Amino acid sequence: QSILKNTCNDRKVNVILSDMLHNVTGDKSTDHYRSVDLVRQVITFATSMLEPKKSTILCKYLRGED
Repeated sequence: QSILKNTCNDRKVNVILSDMLHNVTGDKSTDHYRSVDLVRQVITFATSMLEPKKSTILCKYLRGED
């Protein structure tokens, strides 16, 4: 996170695209909760980086059991 902030020179950005994913376990429920936790971390980080009301965040996550 600090590397991204330094690269942007503490400027606000318009888009954050997260393609992060934990190593999958094969357990749909566990994988879902881990991926949602990563999304939460990205959203927390994004609140300090995104231009207010002019930006987009896109994250992927694994869907759990139906």
